[in-house]
Amino acid sequence: MNYDAIVIRSDPDDQEQAMFEQRLCEDEFGVAVQKINQNGKSVLRYVRCVPLFPLQSLHSDALPLSTNASANRAQQSNLRSAASLFAESGASPSVVVEEKVDGFLSYTGTYSADLAGAYSLAVLQLECCGLSGKYYDNQWLMDLPVIERIDLMLNFDLGSGAITPYGRDYVSIRWWGKLKPDTNELYTFYVAADDGVRLYINHILLVDSWEDNPNKKRAQMQLTANSYHDIKIEYKKETGPAYFQLQWSSRSIRKHVIPSSNLYYPTHILGSPFPTIIMPGGTDYPHSDFVPVSGRDRTRATAGEQAFFLIQAKDLIGNIKTSNGDSQGDYQSPQQQFTVDIIGSHGTTSGSVAYIGSGQYRVNYTLTKAGMYTVHAKTGGTDIYCGLGEENRCSPFSLTVVPGPTVGSMCEAESESSVDSLVKARAGENGVIYVQAKDAYGNNRHIGGDNLIVKFYSTDNPNIQYRGNIADQSNGTYVISYSIPLSGS
Repeated sequence: MNYDAIVIRSDPDDQEQAMFEQRLCEDEFGVAVQKINQNGKSVLRYVRCVPLFPLQSLHSDALPLSTNASANRAQQSNLRSAASLFAESGASPSVVVEEKVDGFLSYTGTYSADLAGAYSLAVLQLECCGLSGKYYDNQWLMDLPVIERIDLMLNFDLGSGAITPYGRDYVSIRWWGKLKPDTNELYTFYVAADDGVRLYINHILLVDSWEDNPNKKRAQMQLTANSYHDIKIEYKKETGPAYFQLQWSSRSIRKHVIPSSNLYYPTHILGSPFPTIIMPGGTDYPHSDFVPVSGRDRTRATAGEQAFFLIQAKDLIGNIKTSNGDSQGDYQSPQQQFTVDIIGSHGTTSGSVAYIGSGQYRVNYTLTKAGMYTVHAKTGGTDIYCGLGEENRCSPFSLTVVPGPTVGSMCEAESESSVDSLVKARAGENGVIYVQAKDAYGNNRHIGGDNLIVKFYSTDNPNIQYRGNIADQSNGTYVISYSIPLSGS
């Protein structure tokens, strides 16, 4: 059987030695290692052999994931600058390859995640040739696959035969991996299938015939030579004969089934996937936010009563902080992490900031003077935005401090008539007194409803009493009128 020998070298840019002559391999999918002298340097040359014949059946010639462990290790140089298949957010991972010791490569991978939390970090190496296939015993690609293997080329016609060990109808398949074209140009993809199919290139849905019979579909995309492009195909079979074929063409390439040598599948390195915890970054102002508290309005407070509001610390991207001084970028002191200044016509008051857990801070303050205030909640000297941007930021915000409850000893009474009705009156004539309700801190009340009682006692005879009439003005003031028919004090 003829095999195509693929060379993986310590110098992956050496294209002159890219392919050995066709040879016979003693073991199917075997690996040969040859040590040669190249420009005075000892180089290990790895040879992996794969069959040249096209895949006619999804069963007989599929390559199981478990074979070729040594070839997987030999193929590591294909990791070079290959972006993750699932880099949907954050910077795409990159790999730098260095040869620190002759024949031994060192790889340094970098990645970033936008969202904090628990992750499964998969470190994969690309392997030629074919795509990873997952087979499901349902038409929705649901639950665990019943078969996982490598399919060399997507070109089969099974007729009415079984696709999985348990089903020939109502099954589905997902293929995924990388596509590495040989030229820079516009490629046309041709999909032929008996039932639903979806084709994604570089996470872009090019063909969507999932709910109708596609028969034959085509789509185009510009590809870059010797670059790895993400590819994913989803196929479902309901009833009837099953067939599927994926072809391509370009100005320089005739229409034909995509060769296995242009398809790559990923395999996990030893220990992958690795459990990884992504912690939030340092607290920052763009997303730090106020926490709603049931039954409380942070924009209103009562004079003389302790008020509070809560701040949720978040990092620059918006991840919720879970600690105060234990993660990067945070100040050790809550008073340094957040500063709160409450500015009014009577001066400035600072709120007391305390860490209460889960990245939240409680701000306590007490104001004795009623009126309007401006509250600045800052971190790092900048007002927090609450994720609303600079123009619509949530700090500073307006605070209304209302008077406390009425305290009788603080209320004021006066008379505006020519006769001071507080100390004088004419028998049988009406006297008028005006009362301003105040709280314990001397703030004028602005609403009525106080329980006022007005009585006049004769100093000569305590049994003689007269009641005054009270008119509630509903604004914290009251008008008291009275008429005493008897003279005296």
